[in-house]
Amino acid sequence: MKRKIFIILGVIFSLAGVFVFQYFYDQEARSFAAKKDQQPLVVNESTLKDFNFGLQAFLADYFWLQAIQYYGGWRDDQNFEKLTDYLNLTTELDPHFSYPYAFAALILPNEGQEAGYAIAEKGVERKIKDWHIPYYLAMAEFLYRKDKTAAARYFDLAATTEGAPASAQYVSAAFGSRPDNRQTVIAIWQTIYETSTDEIAKGRAEKYLVHFEIMNLLDRASVEFKKRSGAFPKVPEDLVKANILKALPTDPFGFEFKFGEDGIVVIKNNK
Repeated sequence: MKRKIFIILGVIFSLAGVFVFQYFYDQEARSFAAKKDQQPLVVNESTLKDFNFGLQAFLADYFWLQAIQYYGGWRDDQNFEKLTDYLNLTTELDPHFSYPYAFAALILPNEGQEAGYAIAEKGVERKIKDWHIPYYLAMAEFLYRKDKTAAARYFDLAATTEGAPASAQYVSAAFGSRPDNRQTVIAIWQTIYETSTDEIAKGRAEKYLVHFEIMNLLDRASVEFKKRSGAFPKVPEDLVKANILKALPTDPFGFEFKFGEDGIVVIKNNK
C-alpha cells in the first residue's frame, strides 16, 4: 500500500514539476522575444539532465517544437544563433530522435552556421537509421564546403541506409558521373578502396570504381561509333550491333545507361 502511495506521489510531483518548468520557461521566453535586441533563453543542457524528472524524451519533443517555432517565427534579420543551442539540447536529451540531426544539416549550413555539420555528424556517429541525415549532410558538403570527398561518402551512406528510396540510391550512383567531374570522383573512391580497413567500405568503393569505369568504357565506345558512322549511338545496344563491344557490361548497382545528344553516357533513371 505504501509503495503505491509513493508511486502516485512521484507521478504527481513529476507532472507538477513539468508544468511549473514549462510555465516559467514560457514566461521567460516571451520576455526575451519581446525585446528585439535579444535572443530567447535556452536552458542549460546539464541542468535539464539533472532536473528533468526522468522525462527526457518529453523535454526533447518540447525543445524540438521550440526550435521550429524559433526558426519559423523570428525576425527577418535574425541570424538564428540560438538554433544551434536548441538542436544540441534536443539531440542530447533524446539521442535517437532523428529529425533534429537532419534539420541541422539542411538548415544551418545555409544560414552560414558550421555547427550544422557537427550536429548532423553526431547523428551519423550514433548510427541513427534515417537516410535524410547523411543525404542532407552530403548536399551541404558539396554545395557549401565544396568537399566532393565528404559528399561522395555521405551520399553513399544515405543510399545504403535502411529505408532509403531509389532516388537516393540514384543520386549516389550519379554523383560525379559527368566526364568533367568523373575522374575526381574516381580518385576519391580509389583512395577509399586503397586505404580503408573496413571491408564493407572497401567493397562499396570497388563497386563505384567498376560503375564509373563502365561509364568511361561506354564514352570511349561512343566516340569510336561516331568515327565509323558519323553520328553518336542512340542506345548502348548500338555499340554491340556495330561490333565495337562484344556485350554490354553489367552495372554493379543494377543501373542502365543511355546516351545524351553529345554522345556522353548518363544513368538511365528508370526506378
